Amino acid sequence: MEKVRLTIERLDEKGRGVATYRGKPVYVTYALPGDEVEAEIVYYNRRRGEYIARLREVVSGGEGRVKPRCRHFGQCGGCMFQNWDYQMQLRFKRWVVEQALRRWGVDGVVADVVPSPTIWYYRNRMDYAISHDGKVGLKEYGSWSRIHDLSECYLLSPEAVEVIAATREFMRRRGVPGWDLVRHEGFLRYVVIREGKFTGDRLVNIVTYQGQFRYLDELVSELSSRGRATGVIWGINPTITDVSVARDLRPIWGKDHLTEKVRSITFHVHPNAFFQTNSYMVPRLVEEVVKGAEGGRRAADLYSGVGLFSVFLSEAFDEVVGVEAEEAAVYSANITLEWNGISNVRYVAGRVEEAAAMVGEADTVVIDPPRPGMSTKAIRAVKSISPKRIVYVSCNPDSMMRDISMFKGYRLAGPVQPLDMFPHTPHVELVAVLEKSR
Repeated sequence: MEKVRLTIERLDEKGRGVATYRGKPVYVTYALPGDEVEAEIVYYNRRRGEYIARLREVVSGGEGRVKPRCRHFGQCGGCMFQNWDYQMQLRFKRWVVEQALRRWGVDGVVADVVPSPTIWYYRNRMDYAISHDGKVGLKEYGSWSRIHDLSECYLLSPEAVEVIAATREFMRRRGVPGWDLVRHEGFLRYVVIREGKFTGDRLVNIVTYQGQFRYLDELVSELSSRGRATGVIWGINPTITDVSVARDLRPIWGKDHLTEKVRSITFHVHPNAFFQTNSYMVPRLVEEVVKGAEGGRRAADLYSGVGLFSVFLSEAFDEVVGVEAEEAAVYSANITLEWNGISNVRYVAGRVEEAAAMVGEADTVVIDPPRPGMSTKAIRAVKSISPKRIVYVSCNPDSMMRDISMFKGYRLAGPVQPLDMFPHTPHVELVAVLEKSR
């Protein structure tokens, strides 16, 4: 492999450092603007005319470079920007959103990014992978098969690191195998940890392949001691597909769900249901959505999940209809309504593409699709509802602006608002409000 010295000119939208080598772009992960680095060329993409390089040494650091807190930084794929001043991260994320607007021809401006009130231990969920040789941690950046063993992690909590360590020691002591991602064999696959930051809950889901779980009681005893967990679940994924979601869930000890509190509302969260990953930023996200929705007779909450937005929209609308395809999320959403005495919200289990028939007319539609964005059929369904306002929530600036460009007859009602739900990563949450063009 060829060793080169490079000066990093900028970051691309994935957060990779960009330099020039032999007249072509070269991408260096974990390098920052202004860095002078020693790197190793590992790949040349002839079709795209670009190089991929591996960072070997920072000869001199650029503006804002700081010492990363975690010893695994640069090896584990969990964080990209621990080595960059937080204010620089926020400015970069605003630039990423501005680029998406320009790329899709959306006429609008981008507000300053709302910072996270905490940048360490901010996540409420982590899916830690287990390797065939007993490693428990996260995959290396850009790799689907290499797992980096973690002895510390500042994303979830110190207790989560204890859970990782207890699982690793259990495997070593009892000879229970992990999972081989190449040969598709083994047993233990993931440790999924979810936390209620404002309730104290910690739900541990041990995801395995099919088969007998030897010494399960012993592992549960380890995880339930010393306040490490409030619930332990055994999830079975009998397929070779590398996912941390198990449809066969077996509650073993304690609670079979997570609870989280947002303002005065307590949410029920099924193990397979999505919940916004930064609980500390959720109140501000909800505030932006409710403010953008204004109020009226009826609101539709599409891709409603466990009902995060629906329950707060219920204070501003006579009726709220949520549409969600994941039945586990609808199950949790209905329990949350019951717990909190909310009677003007109803949920429909179904795809957004059929939303028009389920919702009827609505003054406002709130959309929070998965990262790839909306299908053209889903966009047509929203248009057929003919709302006065659309509040679009997304963690993907590119797919969001692509979709907004397809909402003909609507325009941005104000600045796009980014919120930093994901410190130390290139990712950013967005809220955009659309109104019918006059």
